[in-house]
Amino acid sequence: MPVSDNSDSDDDLWFLPGPPEDMAPTDPPWPVELRGPQFDVTEWERAETVLGQQLAVAAAGIARLDERLRWGPKGLCERLALMEVADQLWAQGDWVAPEKLALYRSLRLSTVQNARILSQADWALRRLMSPRGPDNGLARFLGRHEADSDGLAEMGKRPFGKDFERLEKQWYALQDQSVHLHFLTRAAVGVFSWRLLGVSEPGAVLEPMAAVSSATKEAGFFELSFLPVALGDKYLFGQSGKAEKLLPLWFVAIDNACKRALLHLDRLADWYIHAGLKTNDLSGRTPPILLEALLQYPLVSVEMVVNATSVSKVSAQRNLALLQGRGLVREVTGQARYRFWTAAV
Repeated sequence: MPVSDNSDSDDDLWFLPGPPEDMAPTDPPWPVELRGPQFDVTEWERAETVLGQQLAVAAAGIARLDERLRWGPKGLCERLALMEVADQLWAQGDWVAPEKLALYRSLRLSTVQNARILSQADWALRRLMSPRGPDNGLARFLGRHEADSDGLAEMGKRPFGKDFERLEKQWYALQDQSVHLHFLTRAAVGVFSWRLLGVSEPGAVLEPMAAVSSATKEAGFFELSFLPVALGDKYLFGQSGKAEKLLPLWFVAIDNACKRALLHLDRLADWYIHAGLKTNDLSGRTPPILLEALLQYPLVSVEMVVNATSVSKVSAQRNLALLQGRGLVREVTGQARYRFWTAAV
């Protein structure tokens, strides 16, 4: 059977583009420049303008909390920071009680399952208690050491290398653009732009909140070394949208966080008065010293009491057992050795 000659049939395929060398530079399709997510600081400026009353309420809450900490015993700010970090963990999908975080800081007790989470929480707590922010670059602040690689390690993981450097420059540029805003609004810009740009892995809360928490020190507050937000609304960090939606939620969360922190300090003060009355019959100076330590620190051990005071180890052990028997303290380790107690608030 003879084979037909179809050599001329290609001329009829007029709808197909010609070879690339036949295309002029102006012919479509044109190359499209890849662009990242856009964050408009002017939207946040306009939102701040119409939310003056809510901003004032949030700022007043911060001032009241700072004043309360200023005149209270040392260690109260760390108590609140533990609660804030615990709620930040909850917001990013991990749940660890504040007592467990304090225990990890003291003894480095962890399991295979929660070692990574506790290590991240300890890092965040140290950043919240430090007066310094990410002034020397985000890579150093976050402890990123993958500078020799480029791009994303895996889909959904945190960026590193040149990709991280690009995002870092964009984030600092947005912070510079928002320098004229109120420090609470600027902190919101820092957190939500961080999440939009993808500086951390999706859903991360600890890193962006640590990066903006130095705003309280920069604003001139004395004792409050971090910005309480998760204490007021753990669900806020899952929200998305424009500034007109997010900024009022941010201000309300800060106000609620300050109210919750003040309520916790009230409960501690009531506990201290109640514990003093219930131990009034005990002789010696050890019980008052223990109550003072339990008021200041989230957790205390016999060794901490001995090192901080001239109380003997035997006396500290005996009096902690008495306080536990009267329902004033709780032992949190469940161990026979290296035990820690906390106030039964």
